[in-house]
Amino acid sequence: IKGNVSKRMTELLNERDYIQSRGQVKYTDLWRKRFRMAVFVCSVFASIQYLAGMNIILVYLGVVFVYGLDGDYTESIILGVCTAMINLASAWFSVWTTSAFGRRPLVVGGVIGTGAILLIYGILAESIGYDSLVAKIWLVFWPIPWNFSLGSIQHLVLAETLPDAGFGVTAIFNWIFAWLTFQFFPNEIDAMGFGWTFIMYGLITVAGAVFLFFTLVESRDKNKDEVLKLYSGKKN
Repeated sequence: IKGNVSKRMTELLNERDYIQSRGQVKYTDLWRKRFRMAVFVCSVFASIQYLAGMNIILVYLGVVFVYGLDGDYTESIILGVCTAMINLASAWFSVWTTSAFGRRPLVVGGVIGTGAILLIYGILAESIGYDSLVAKIWLVFWPIPWNFSLGSIQHLVLAETLPDAGFGVTAIFNWIFAWLTFQFFPNEIDAMGFGWTFIMYGLITVAGAVFLFFTLVESRDKNKDEVLKLYSGKKN
């Protein structure tokens, strides 16, 4: 533990010295080669958090669970409680995995898992009906891969990679896609139905995982200067 604390203190001091020697990063600086690729990748990463269904699940899951019920909402309540318990348990365990493993494997694996759950629910909704108990139970497990990747690690990766100005840009993209998914989900359901809407979000999420697999830099045990050099292609 002492070794880890000492190493982290050294990293923080190096970052402080870098800022003092080169000045605080401004928004206009983000177009420079040193920051450009890192900001782009992290902005896509921040956008995927909501395109992977965060608003859909947290806001509209109750609506999904009550479909097909005739006045008796016991099933919906049970499913909602199970989802909340799984969400809490996976969020708690994600604290351990975040410390025990690298950032990149958890992110890519978790995003793929989240996309797979959305895709399979969409296929079930189209084949056996969105109001079927099997489809609803499958959706209950959505928080597991999401918490182990986008839920627990995203802001950690952004903080380990970007200067404050870059973090601000990614926050803008994060909130834009939060609003878009929240605003248009009901219209997408009316236009395409539950099945194809979830299939669409599943495909977007899987595509995001592929993008992150090829572009996301491992930031664990590195200071920002080292991470930014990897993004900009510098060797030293």
